[in-house]
Amino acid sequence: MMLSFLCNFGPSVDIHLYCMLNALQEVRILAHMSGDEALLSLFQTDKVDIYKQMSSLIRNKPLEEVTAAERSIFKQVTLAILYGMSPNQVGKKLSISKAMAKKMMNDFFRRFRGVKAWMDQTKEFARRNHFVVTISGRRRYLDGINSDDNAIRSQAERQVKIIQFSNAFLLKEFVNFHDCFDFHGKSLGNQHSDTRK
Repeated sequence: MMLSFLCNFGPSVDIHLYCMLNALQEVRILAHMSGDEALLSLFQTDKVDIYKQMSSLIRNKPLEEVTAAERSIFKQVTLAILYGMSPNQVGKKLSISKAMAKKMMNDFFRRFRGVKAWMDQTKEFARRNHFVVTISGRRRYLDGINSDDNAIRSQAERQVKIIQFSNAFLLKEFVNFHDCFDFHGKSLGNQHSDTRK
C-alpha cells in the first residue's frame, strides 16, 4: 500500500493524532503504472531499501556489497529518469561525464525493461492525442508535443513523465484523507520517507 499508518494515539479524550508515511511514492507509482515485474517485485517485502535493491539489480552485485555511494547515485539516476532529465543534466547533477550518465540510465532501462516500454508507449500516446493520463485518470494536455520548435517539443516531452503529476494528486488526497472518516481533522505537515541522499 502507498499509505502507511505509523501511529494512532490519543493525547486526550477528544483528540486523535494519525501519522502517515508517504513512502517512496514516485517509485511506487512508476512500478504501478509501468507494470514492470522486476520493479514491482521489490515492493513485495516489507522494510526493504528499494534504492539499494535497485542498485544491486542494475549492477548485478550482492545486496550487502552495495555501498552508500552507489545507492545514492542510483537513487539520483532513478529520480532523474522519473522527472525526464537528460543524460547531460544527470551528468552535471552527479558531476560525471555525459557518457557515464547515459550508460547508467541505459543500465536502468536494461534491467527494468517494462519501464522503458511504458515510457515509450506513453510518449507515443501523447503525440497522437496531445495529452497524457495520470494515475487518477486526469488528463494533462501537451500542446507542444508535436511542435517544430525543438525547445517547445522538448519541454512537452519532459511533461510526458506523468509520475510527478500523479504524485502531486495523491499527496493532495492524503492531506484531505480525513474526509474518508467520520471526524473532522487537520493536516499538520508532510514528512518525506527517505532523507538520505
